[in-house]
Amino acid sequence: MDISKYWKQQIAQWNQESKCGFCWEYHNPLSDANANQQRFENPCCVQVLLTDLSFRYVPTHNKYGYVTGTKCVYDFTLKIVKHAEYGTNAGDEIPQHPEEESLYETIWNPLSSCLSCEPFLDFCRIIGNINVRITKWRGTLVRKYLDENMYGWQINATFEI
Repeated sequence: MDISKYWKQQIAQWNQESKCGFCWEYHNPLSDANANQQRFENPCCVQVLLTDLSFRYVPTHNKYGYVTGTKCVYDFTLKIVKHAEYGTNAGDEIPQHPEEESLYETIWNPLSSCLSCEPFLDFCRIIGNINVRITKWRGTLVRKYLDENMYGWQINATFEI
């Protein structure tokens, strides 16, 4: 499975359908150092950046301990972020700034709802009839990412095939 190709197609599909009311762009910088050089076509869109890609082969065993095959395990990180203006409240820390304009209400909450724990990836449509197990999907807040002042979620994921 080509993880980068899969995400390029998945994000193109999300962009086409305006998933969760957003436009979406995919980028493949593979590291945070390269991500800081990334040029965004439409900075208003949700930017999805693939970094820290790795794979490993894991032998499978039968009940007697004999190797019966292997599975391929891919680990990667997605930075799913949007640009925000400097000085925007994270929540309600500065009085007289409406909470509905906060980073939580405009970026973090809508994206987490969109990327929740319910199945939402289109493996069958994109890569065909391959059994992909998501064994890890962990989201962590992203703050002030890159020189672009991006906020959103870092997803650490593991796919087993």
